[in-house]
Order: sequence, then structure tokens, then C-alpha cells
Amino acid sequence: MRISRWILSAAAAAMLALGAGALSAQAAEKIKIGTEGAYPPFNTITPDGKVEGFDIDIANALC
Repeated sequence: MRISRWILSAAAAAMLALGAGALSAQAAEKIKIGTEGAYPPFNTITPDGKVEGFDIDIANALC
């Protein structure tokens, strides 16, 4: 009896904690991704100053 009450209390506390985290989640308007631009072909800086490469392509595809 004491164990089932303890499990029920722990489950209730876990649901409250997870629910509170879900309330604070918001859709991001903009995602910032940082890269150095020094590791071709993953990321590099072109002569005109733009960053390009595999990492940039993946970031653009995901965002």
C-alpha cells in the first residue's frame, strides 16, 4: 500500500513537472546558427563574404 502510494505520488509529480515545461515552450521566430567558416567543404567563406558549405545547406534545409 505504501509503495503504490509512493509510485502514484512520484508519477503525479513527474506529470506536473513535464506539463510545466510544455507551457513555457514557444515557437521560435528565428534560429541563430553559428559557424566559423574555416572547415571546407563543411563550411567556408566565399570571396564575396558569404558562408557556404554542407553545414549551411543542412541548416537551410532544416530551418
